[in-house]
Amino acid sequence: MNTTIQLEGAQVGKITLLKKDLPYKNGQRAKDKKTYNQYRYNGIVFNVESTNKFCSLFDAEDLYSVEFIDGMRDVEMIDTEGNATTKSVRTLEFDNCQSVNQAEKLANSEVKIKGIYKTLDAAPVTESLLASLTA
Repeated sequence: MNTTIQLEGAQVGKITLLKKDLPYKNGQRAKDKKTYNQYRYNGIVFNVESTNKFCSLFDAEDLYSVEFIDGMRDVEMIDTEGNATTKSVRTLEFDNCQSVNQAEKLANSEVKIKGIYKTLDAAPVTESLLASLTA
């Protein structure tokens, strides 16, 4: 089963751009002449369509968080003697991202909401409180 991995802040800085604007070779994206960028994180290469906001945020150094789907796939490898073997390798599939600005807005909203809830906290009912209310 695939799991989700989220990188935030300084962890995002460990993503490396390998190649830009590579053309798709097959499928509808190839027919539409779309391109993708290739990145690496923790030794694992992943691709993102060039028009995705991830690419522009990465280029502008404005990327705060990234979410990946962590998976596995089988790869056929051929050794120097021509023998084929299959090896399972880890994969990362780009899922979502967030800009620094989005993260800041969300953090500010959370602070405001927590402040509202904090002011609404109920005081414990004590005998002296009851006495003062009924007096």
